[in-house]
Amino acid sequence: MGLGLWLGLFASGCESAIPGEGLCPGSAELTEDCESGRGFGAVVVRWRIADISLGRLLSRGLCCCNANPSRDGIDRQQCGNIGSSCLESPAWLVERINLTLRSVSDGRRYSWDVACTEGEFTTPYCIAPGTYDMQLTATVNTIDSLQPDRFACSPKSAASPPQVRREVVSGQATNLDAVVLGINAP
Repeated sequence: MGLGLWLGLFASGCESAIPGEGLCPGSAELTEDCESGRGFGAVVVRWRIADISLGRLLSRGLCCCNANPSRDGIDRQQCGNIGSSCLESPAWLVERINLTLRSVSDGRRYSWDVACTEGEFTTPYCIAPGTYDMQLTATVNTIDSLQPDRFACSPKSAASPPQVRREVVSGQATNLDAVVLGINAP
């Protein structure tokens, strides 16, 4: 077995990849010069998703629901929460959560995409100390109207709270608090 293949299997935990063709792409802008180092700070954030149509806060790490999956479709591979174990609402899938920070003083931006199922993320200690506007967002994939056996990128985003302003301090992790992202908004 080649080294590249072995490293790929090791890094992926031998899990199969979710078929991603047609799903929403990541939205993170490249964060330049983000290497952990002395004198920098970090941000930690936790999130959960709420189904607004049902008025229900979902458990941490639950990032998709498909109450009525197709029998042999890709939607079963894309979302493992199916049938009666899922909410009776329109099917949805959130793959990534995006954390964006923008410096109030000089406009410097930091941005990361994180797997939704993680439920929590701590940035590297690479953020220059200062005041930042911070926001967590997510795009929503829904069942494709042209191919009803798969999810596809939707023009809808998850309902997201407005950005908040926090101070990043050298050597500390600033808490962005627990953020609730809403899906299936009317």
